[in-house]
Amino acid sequence: MNFKTIIIVIILVVAGFFGWRYFYPAEAPTNSALAVEKSTTATVPQSNKILIMLQKMKNVNLDLAILNDQAFLSLVDNTANIEAVDLGRLDPFAPLWKQEAVSITAPGAKKNTTTPKTPTADLGLPSM
Repeated sequence: MNFKTIIIVIILVVAGFFGWRYFYPAEAPTNSALAVEKSTTATVPQSNKILIMLQKMKNVNLDLAILNDQAFLSLVDNTANIEAVDLGRLDPFAPLWKQEAVSITAPGAKKNTTTPKTPTADLGLPSM
């Protein structure tokens, strides 16, 4: 072995050791005087915060007088009508001689009465 190979092997061994220590850290012995217990005290304040927030939400009173306000009653609905659009074939992976168009209508949209024209080509394939 030459000098380069020895250096590369040493670098790989050292990198492997630190990689192993990183992914598999040594656990502290449980009989040690410095052993730390895992506690669930971190979850208690979070649950208390949630309960306090829920209590505050129960105390919320909504004033419905705004629904009778003249400014609210003068609001105009500017909803755009969405027309049905042809999306394409039911199965985009089906053979070309089995073309079927799909039409989806949005809720409250006007139905498109025109029939989509699907271009057909003679591909010399057997009909099914």
